[in-house]
Amino acid sequence: MNKVDFSALEQKREENNLEFKESFDASSLQEWCEIIKDIVALANSGGGLIVFGVNDDGESVDCDIDSILAIDNAAIIDKINTYTGIQFDRFQMYEYTRDGERVAILSIQTSDYPMVFICEGGYRDHRGKDKRAFSKGTVYFRHGAKSEPGTTRDIENFVSRKISEIKAYWFDGIKQVVEAPVGYKVQVLPPEVYESTSPNAISIKITNDPDAQVYRKGSNSSIKLVNDDKAPSFHAVNTDELYPHKFSAVVGILNKALGEEIINRYDILSLIYAHNLKKHPNLYFRSKFATTSQFSDAFIAWVVEEYKKDRMFFERARKKYRDRKRSTKYRTFRNNVYFCTYIDLRPKDSVMKKYNIPEDKVQFRIICKATSIDEASAKVLQLTGFDGAFRNTPALKATDNEILLCKSKDIIIEITDENYIDIIETM
Repeated sequence: MNKVDFSALEQKREENNLEFKESFDASSLQEWCEIIKDIVALANSGGGLIVFGVNDDGESVDCDIDSILAIDNAAIIDKINTYTGIQFDRFQMYEYTRDGERVAILSIQTSDYPMVFICEGGYRDHRGKDKRAFSKGTVYFRHGAKSEPGTTRDIENFVSRKISEIKAYWFDGIKQVVEAPVGYKVQVLPPEVYESTSPNAISIKITNDPDAQVYRKGSNSSIKLVNDDKAPSFHAVNTDELYPHKFSAVVGILNKALGEEIINRYDILSLIYAHNLKKHPNLYFRSKFATTSQFSDAFIAWVVEEYKKDRMFFERARKKYRDRKRSTKYRTFRNNVYFCTYIDLRPKDSVMKKYNIPEDKVQFRIICKATSIDEASAKVLQLTGFDGAFRNTPALKATDNEILLCKSKDIIIEITDENYIDIIETM
């Protein structure tokens, strides 16, 4: 993530890059649709901040900041993907003190391309009436303090902004060429090749000859480009050949290779950060102007091999990723949060008989004590085999009584009305 500019927080009114929210209920479809609309509009308009715990007049209000900070990035990514078809992850949640009051801030970066809604953001309001936050096929931008459908001018501004970014990137390279010593020559490298100044690097020349050796980015030997006909010739291949697996498809490919459905998109993000894949170009690639990451066949083989050696491979990556996020500046360490949802479960026969549970009852309310949605889902998966309990279903708010009962246990289950037991008892 780029460095966050918090100067906009001094404003008392919403602006093009600043949105205030009094609260946010993660169990409400209506609030998810509205927040996704604002995230997409801000990303399409160059980025900005969404501040939770502040009303439209810029005044701090009473708000459950901890529950908002507990929302996992993966849940937001999945929601954005549901409505746009894009794995947009250029955002981060922070805790901040504004005018002496705690607020939660969602910092959003600009998108590479305008994000279009691929389905309708429909919901029912508190009166049971059908409402729509946005329509299929629309592109939203910020117009002052509002997130609204885009106009021709919005698209024009987006393209102009991107052209300016690309020009700045190009001119930075031109500047380096201009400042090069007299007599130096310019070599244009394909993105698959990087040059080393090491005296031990292999001298090569780049050719368009398809019969030449193929230089693959990330090979064990570094290279240096020379203008010597005696140097071995290498043929560069494009990134789509080197990294054929896009982020949206790599989860399914890996689950098939592993022989079971055990990972999701959050696990891929965890692997990228936990193992610093940006420094392993033989496994991972993301262009400066790309909308998604790409992975090589070697990445698939590496993941499968590591999982065979260590069945906790993914869990260790998740933990490292979670720890990294919790240590981010402006974000504090959080105590346990109590997550609540419903899952399909079949308690053992003795429990069904002991508590007179109807044979046709298959869905039970559970409350889990954890520091994040991901950790809560992992705990449920370990005990029950139910995957994605809190990532794939809406998280509900636990009652005060449920929180009290869960303090001494990791997970409790409402076995019958207002009757809770440790979930381990049902196994």
